[in-house]
Amino acid sequence: VEREKSDFVIAFSPEGEKVRLLDYFKNLEKKNCKDLLCIIGGFPHGDFHCDIKKYVDETIAIYDKPLSAWTVANEVLVNYENIFL
Repeated sequence: VEREKSDFVIAFSPEGEKVRLLDYFKNLEKKNCKDLLCIIGGFPHGDFHCDIKKYVDETIAIYDKPLSAWTVANEVLVNYENIFL
């Protein structure tokens, strides 16, 4: 994570702050944060085992319940494309 040249690092977790992803990305665009590094956990149950907060700028949730990694990745790609591309 530290070697990557990103403007903002986001972790997706059911324990994060609940956001509407489209609005969240709009706010990041206003802050001129385009190069995002998104960390999506691919766990069958549970959450990150390490203290992920020390590596990220923010931890967010996009749904009230845990989602599969591919569902979160799809939401990230679609919403990123709608705002930044």
